[in-house]
Amino acid sequence: LSPATMPGVPLPFVLLLLLPGGAAQSFPRDLVARSTVGLAATAAYPRFGGLHGDNATAQLGLDFQHMLRLNGTLFVAARDHIFAFDLGQDRGRLYPQRVVTPGLPMSPPMQDECHNYIRVMVPRDAGTLLACGTNAFSPLCRTYQVRSLAQEGEEVSGQARCPFDAKQSVVALFVDGSLYSATVADFQASDAVIYRSLSPGRPPLRTLKYSSRWLQEPHFVQALPHGPYVYFFFREVAAELSALGKVLVARVARVCRNDRGGSPRVLERRWTSFLKVRLQCAVPGDAVFYFDVLEAVTPPQALHGHLAVLALFGTQPNRHGGRSAGTPSVPPSSCRSIPGSAVCAFYLADVERAFEGPFAEPRGVTGTWTPVPEDRVPRPRYPPQPGPSGLSPAPWGVPRCPHGLCRRPGCCAGMGPAAGVVTSGDFPDETLAFAKEHPLLHGAVAPAGGRPLFTRTGTRLTQLAVDTGAGPRGDQTVLFLGAEDGRVLKVLVAARPPGATPRPSGTPAPGDSEDTGDGGSGTLLLEEISLYDPGRCRGPRGGSRVLGLELHPPRRELFVAFAGCLVRLPL
Repeated sequence: LSPATMPGVPLPFVLLLLLPGGAAQSFPRDLVARSTVGLAATAAYPRFGGLHGDNATAQLGLDFQHMLRLNGTLFVAARDHIFAFDLGQDRGRLYPQRVVTPGLPMSPPMQDECHNYIRVMVPRDAGTLLACGTNAFSPLCRTYQVRSLAQEGEEVSGQARCPFDAKQSVVALFVDGSLYSATVADFQASDAVIYRSLSPGRPPLRTLKYSSRWLQEPHFVQALPHGPYVYFFFREVAAELSALGKVLVARVARVCRNDRGGSPRVLERRWTSFLKVRLQCAVPGDAVFYFDVLEAVTPPQALHGHLAVLALFGTQPNRHGGRSAGTPSVPPSSCRSIPGSAVCAFYLADVERAFEGPFAEPRGVTGTWTPVPEDRVPRPRYPPQPGPSGLSPAPWGVPRCPHGLCRRPGCCAGMGPAAGVVTSGDFPDETLAFAKEHPLLHGAVAPAGGRPLFTRTGTRLTQLAVDTGAGPRGDQTVLFLGAEDGRVLKVLVAARPPGATPRPSGTPAPGDSEDTGDGGSGTLLLEEISLYDPGRCRGPRGGSRVLGLELHPPRRELFVAFAGCLVRLPL
């Protein structure tokens, strides 16, 4: 057996097969779909590709950007338009009841980049939403009433809230009345930023500018609040792996919701609480196979009795001169990355614990990143506090945090055991300086059960939606996965975590996980559904890639977005 005798098989996978000890045996084979639905069966599903009589859309396609389900309405952001679909409309049609064109309407012919691509659309409060567009490389934001899509108030600059180009990533949300956004703040896309703005009574805050330790070519995927923090999920070029070339890794970062920036000397108007750690989604074995390219993250879900987020990962892109992190034992000159994807779940309790781990920094002449010894991590010293009546004040440095964790750089001021620090600007300069230079934590967040919930080779999956109330009793979890070839996969997640003790042996049903090498986890691929029809879904960016999934559980339907059209898929 040799690579030469296995034509057509990706070289890294061949090398895994050849590794001693049968390392490849632990890599699950692709599940077999119990049902396959072709284009002939889905051709009649309702689709929307643009307004009747809209010549620009007829020529250029819809150019979908984002969608949001809110108050019985599905809002769809596209090029030059926001469409509002009543989710109670007849199942046999899909057409918007309201439309707004932010800014001045543009008429072709014109360069694609000069249109207004609506990249941000987030609820501001119960009655309004904020929409931001590229506006021909001059981003602008406007507030609209949810019911009528009438503009409310004045427009504001979209810089650091919306990218300049439709191809650049952005995530945004409102928390405590403030807008948290993650994107690029300049035309050249060299200034990646996580930014808090539009905050009544609070200064705007951002990440450090042009710092590869903080952010290096990030692609932002998700932002969500949890407890006293706002979390950001993204992929970026790993500074700690620079010796291997441009290696992408998945990250989760967090900032404190009550962060007010540092002192006038250190981190003024910058986050004092910004920390990040790697997310690891991998198939274990003698040769661990990593999925590092984060594609999608769900909001928190109840999974296996824990609060978790589910995340979709892909393999490293093929790069010249860089090693595929999916196959760490293969020299960079000898391989191409295996196209493939995986879904991993991460318990939020595990994510929180990872932020209590050691800090990381480069050491020595090789610049290898290693944990920072605990004795080098500064601890805040608090000012004297009045003691009980008749007693002298407590001296400087009295511990206020029994376990020490909340006194670390990056913790939230003014709350819990750190209540003695009034605001983040009151941390000592030594603590702030350490936080500035050490945003990365050593180690990684491991997936629930130590392995993926689902893997797929030979196909790149692009989008993820989850229904945790599926099944006749509403107690099953089903994943919907969009692929770059226009298919949607429907996956039933096992009732127990991956890696748990399998059920007693028996005869597996055809297509069951035991029949397909998934280690008896119980995960099933229920359906593969082909939806993309190039004749009915014209898009300027090639079209077959699934760009968005939005589940509407009350009517058991899934909205699937391509660049050129929106499809309603009955479930």
